[in-house]
Amino acid sequence: MSEAIEIVNSEPEVIELAVDFDSEVSARDAEAWAVGKRGGVDVSEDDPTYHNNSKYYSEFAESEAQEAIDTIRTAAEEIKDDSIVAINQAAEEARESIPSDYTQLSDDVTGLKSALERTSIPLVLVNNSYVKNTDGGFANYNGWKRTDKIDVAGVSQLIYYTPTKSDYNAFYDDQKTFISAFSLLAGKLNGNYRVLEVPSTAKYIALSGVASDMDNTILFPVSTLPMIQKSLAFSGFPHEGSYRAITVETHGTDIEVYIPQGLYADGVRYFGNYTYKSFPGQQTITIPDGSYLVADMDNATLSVMTFSQLQSVINTAWVQVLLYNNKGKPLGKLAELSNNVGERLFRYYQSYLLNKANTINTLKTAYGLNGFSFVFISDEHHQQSAGQSPKLIQYIRENTNIDRIINGGDIYTYHNTKAEAYKDICEYISLLKSTGCGVWSAIGNHEYNNPSGSSSQEALTKTLSIDEVVSCLYSGEEYDSCVFNSVDYSYYKDFGNLRVFFLPCNYASGIYLAPVRWILEQFQNVPNGYKVMVVSHVIIEWQEDITQATMIPRVKAIADGLDALKTKQTFQFDNRTYDYANTNADPVCLIGGHAHIDHAMSTDGGIPVIITTCDSTGQDSGGLDRTLYTVTEQAFDVITINYSTRKINCTRIGAGNDREFSF
Repeated sequence: MSEAIEIVNSEPEVIELAVDFDSEVSARDAEAWAVGKRGGVDVSEDDPTYHNNSKYYSEFAESEAQEAIDTIRTAAEEIKDDSIVAINQAAEEARESIPSDYTQLSDDVTGLKSALERTSIPLVLVNNSYVKNTDGGFANYNGWKRTDKIDVAGVSQLIYYTPTKSDYNAFYDDQKTFISAFSLLAGKLNGNYRVLEVPSTAKYIALSGVASDMDNTILFPVSTLPMIQKSLAFSGFPHEGSYRAITVETHGTDIEVYIPQGLYADGVRYFGNYTYKSFPGQQTITIPDGSYLVADMDNATLSVMTFSQLQSVINTAWVQVLLYNNKGKPLGKLAELSNNVGERLFRYYQSYLLNKANTINTLKTAYGLNGFSFVFISDEHHQQSAGQSPKLIQYIRENTNIDRIINGGDIYTYHNTKAEAYKDICEYISLLKSTGCGVWSAIGNHEYNNPSGSSSQEALTKTLSIDEVVSCLYSGEEYDSCVFNSVDYSYYKDFGNLRVFFLPCNYASGIYLAPVRWILEQFQNVPNGYKVMVVSHVIIEWQEDITQATMIPRVKAIADGLDALKTKQTFQFDNRTYDYANTNADPVCLIGGHAHIDHAMSTDGGIPVIITTCDSTGQDSGGLDRTLYTVTEQAFDVITINYSTRKINCTRIGAGNDREFSF
């Protein structure tokens, strides 16, 4: 080793050669570690830099990155495909799971909601303020709301929906100067939809009312009337009598609807113009997949349409979609009748009615033979009703054995002719009797077909006489055992030892004197030990605050007579004396409707006065929530009277609550 060192150290040329050799080796090593080559040639597999150099790792990283990208792309494509499948599947499931009360298409094509949303005038409401009806100014008032001055320039009519009956509203000219005040009770359109005539000089209006009412107020121009007309056409087609007859069957992807008897429908067109339509029966209609069964209300025909055909007529004809065939699955108003004719109840009623029947049977069991039960239904106004009450009553009869209906009056609202009105009374009473129950009725003001109580010649030409009303209303063998006052058709009926008096009203919602006298006189002849009940369509004078309502004078005379009967005293009315000293009778209650609200009060002597809300879905019912396709769409009572406990139980079927009274 020392020699070598000495040689290197002593020979400069050798040192230079060694340095050159080391530099070349280092350069090749660097090349190998960098790119896997030595002198431009790929390194061999036994070279330590093989697959262990910068280029390799760079390419490896790039390859791995590309593979990752490809994996992500593949996964994304798979997710996309799966998502499309999932979306399509979800959409199909959604279509398949559309509820049987399928109304979306009907809503879309008749367009009330969308019309309101598109064309309603925005209302900016100011809290705790109202519009003065003396000068149109604004003033503070807790619990009320008002609008700002709304621009209505160029509008001759406005249609509005509002629960309020406020008189505190004003018109203004183009300078926003007060012109006049107006009431929101102006020109009734239908239900709470009203039309307001705007004076030609008025360019602005302002509205005010109770806060909760104003929150639910909608205002829109009369140009939307055709859309509203179609949506408000009718709510209950086919009529309940038709529902009981129709059968719907699925055959593959076709649906077959069999109509064994003529259908009929009542409806409301705009500005209170009511219509009655009769559709032909004894026909079988086949609806292919993707098609609609459509009722043409203008021509009283049923037809099958594709969607494009439906679109082509919906804006020019008055039509209603009754059923849609979704691959053999019926959707719509008639869907519940599919393949199960015996299942008369919509599904949402089944468990509900079972519980109600159990409640009623418990009450009946409690009184044994010492009591009385009946269905009390009033103010059906069936043209604006969901039409389910007859089948609900039939269920009650079949499951509680209660087979008596006392009808409080106002079966329908209005018809264009006397003939239509007369026919409606006859057919609706027949419908109630088809439940298997006997029916006893009080006459309501609407039975005369003069709902406004007008004495004009035009109104009177359409008004039924009381003879015409009772010829249908009081028909049937159940009236054979009734005792009538032949002058005015007041009458009584004995149900065991309960004597029920029926007090008729006139077309102006008043009570004639003669039936009051007759009933007060008949109180003297009630057999000893009998209970007494009086049914009158009209009982109270309407008040905005129902707690302040009082009985109309001639009904108050009946109430005072019941008090005198209870205490066995003499009673004077209209210069006549009625002596009940020797009558041993037991007054139970006075019951009625007309007010469209649940209310209760007492006579001066503590006898219950019971008022039941309207059965109609489409009428105001004292603030009760009334929603189609739910158990709140109807409202009537099953009343049980327990003579032993002296309790009256009103079990509510539909919207509202059960009530209990003592007598």
